[in-house]
Amino acid sequence: MTMTFDEDRAAVRERLLELLLEEEFTASTDVAPARLAELAPPVSAPRPRSQRLLVAAAALLGCSAVVATAWFARGGVADAPRREGAQDPAPSAAVVVRDAEHLRTLLGSATGFRFVRREVIGVNRTVTANGFSDQLRTVAWSDDPRPIDGGVSREILRQEFGRSVGDAVAKNGVSHILDLVVDLPGGRRLGLFVNVGPNGSWFGADEVGPFVASTTLDEVLREIDRSLERRHERARGIAGSLAAVDELPPTAERIEVSVAGEKDGAAVDRLLRFANLRSVCLRGEVPAELLSRLRELPALRELELADAILDGARLAVLGTLSGLRGLTLRRCGSLDAVALRSLSTLTKLERLWCIDTRLGGEGEELVGLVALPALTEFGLRDAGTVLPAASLEPLTSTRLQRLLLVDVRVVGTDLATLADLPTLRDLTLVGRFDDADLEALADLSLLRRLVLWNCQVTERGAEVFAVQRPECELEWVLGGRYFDTARVFGESQ
Repeated sequence: MTMTFDEDRAAVRERLLELLLEEEFTASTDVAPARLAELAPPVSAPRPRSQRLLVAAAALLGCSAVVATAWFARGGVADAPRREGAQDPAPSAAVVVRDAEHLRTLLGSATGFRFVRREVIGVNRTVTANGFSDQLRTVAWSDDPRPIDGGVSREILRQEFGRSVGDAVAKNGVSHILDLVVDLPGGRRLGLFVNVGPNGSWFGADEVGPFVASTTLDEVLREIDRSLERRHERARGIAGSLAAVDELPPTAERIEVSVAGEKDGAAVDRLLRFANLRSVCLRGEVPAELLSRLRELPALRELELADAILDGARLAVLGTLSGLRGLTLRRCGSLDAVALRSLSTLTKLERLWCIDTRLGGEGEELVGLVALPALTEFGLRDAGTVLPAASLEPLTSTRLQRLLLVDVRVVGTDLATLADLPTLRDLTLVGRFDDADLEALADLSLLRRLVLWNCQVTERGAEVFAVQRPECELEWVLGGRYFDTARVFGESQ
């Protein structure tokens, strides 16, 4: 039986998507050849995609002050480290698209399609002759684009990409960005961008487009996007439920799972088969018995508790996990100095992050950090906290080498108190700091690295600081900001 897209698109959508993209994309290249041959569309002019995504930043960010169009560019000033060659065609093999017709021809000769998902995490600002433009900051989920290996899958992509190349249509807004490498004969490669949005998908190259994806192509791209998301979650050890933990590979070193509704420590039984488990994130109310049984995990070094209430009983048990090197408390209510001191038995604890977990309205409970003997890194995010100099002064009695203050309200003159903390070498500040605040930080003579985000520091202010403190590395980008400032903690590991 021969079936064309025009004759029976519904059958292609319903029967091919799950079979091809779930099995070929995530597993082998030779799944169910008989069914695939039966459903295969006729080979017609194939079409490719593009990798770099040009975006209208004004429409995306809702910034009325943006007067120039910002292009999404991989490997920007503050982009996450990665092997550029994994997604960008090598210069010798790169193909420059002349026009839409040339794009169709290239796509028609495509020998492979490889995808990688990019997450938009923030924006950088570039000054232009007419004002400024915003450039998206992104991070790739993988260094190695995931191939579509099955022959029928390639034919569908070539068919539908080719169908969709037409008059360029400006599309505003970004949802899910996919980088696409199109393999061409002779070792050549074509880089395209894809955006999978709530109201349809679109794609383009640096030179042409963007083009609106056909209905069939949109559905195929959505399934590819979902497959990438599932792979990403699996790679990070994220389980949708306790039962789903059993589906993770036994070599997993990190597991994140909800324990909401658990009444005892039975959930730990599912974790015991992971001999290399070094990091655990538990979401929801954690029974004290479950915390206690975490001692049975011999390799456990990092623990994150999210959306948990830490009463005296749970804190006491937490203090018995003597092997912990890092602890993250995310949305865990409020802690006082007594609670922090109860962790003093964690004699190997080097890192403590309190993310949306309050330590007093003015940080008065920070004095409890003095009791943690091995602590060298502390991070706090809490938009409701004001940190005066009096609250920062106890930190001078710790051994902190690294400090992250995110969304807290603090001024440079109060931060100058940290000049009396001789071990501090690395400071990250996310908030409304300006040139005057930066100038005050010049007094931190032992500081060797200063990271600033979401601030109001100008180029002039940064230049003055560089002159005053040439030995201190300043990581700052004009107008650089995170959309979710908690991202700072993840990227600092």
